[in-house]
Amino acid sequence: MKEGIQLPTIVVVGDQSSGKSSVLESLAGINLPRGQGICTRVPLIMRLQNHPCPDPELYLEFNGKLVVTDEDNVTFAISSATEEIAGRQKGISNTPLTLVVKKDGVPDLTMVDLPGITRVPVHGQPENIYEQISEMIMDLTLTYILRSIITSIFCLRYPNIANLMSPSSLKG
Repeated sequence: MKEGIQLPTIVVVGDQSSGKSSVLESLAGINLPRGQGICTRVPLIMRLQNHPCPDPELYLEFNGKLVVTDEDNVTFAISSATEEIAGRQKGISNTPLTLVVKKDGVPDLTMVDLPGITRVPVHGQPENIYEQISEMIMDLTLTYILRSIITSIFCLRYPNIANLMSPSSLKG
């Protein structure tokens, strides 16, 4: 990969079934798991890399494992990895699943698809699913904000908020 400006990470946040994953699918040019109810149950970190290879290279990284897949089987691979991380029920986990996509024509970009906000638990979900997802969104969004260029600009413009977002104050 060429050296240059580090692009910020895009974190996609919103209600369940509001089209977050569909936006990421169109940018990556691959299919993501779909279905009724909650599909994204773990943070899915998509690392897109523009690569001139004739055949796209896709692989998943999670829990110290590397799973090679392809465009035809990526939805199954993501679903299987999600079940391994978060279980077979409808619960969530903040353990990330990373999908690396090396493909011609995609932007060099990292995107994070978070579980959608669920206000009312469905069968198989814990009663506090809304609180779990809200906490995950806040934790992971702050993590990525602190790593991005945007934070530097934001902190220069709003010094009082910069103190609140400093790593020492976030530890807790």
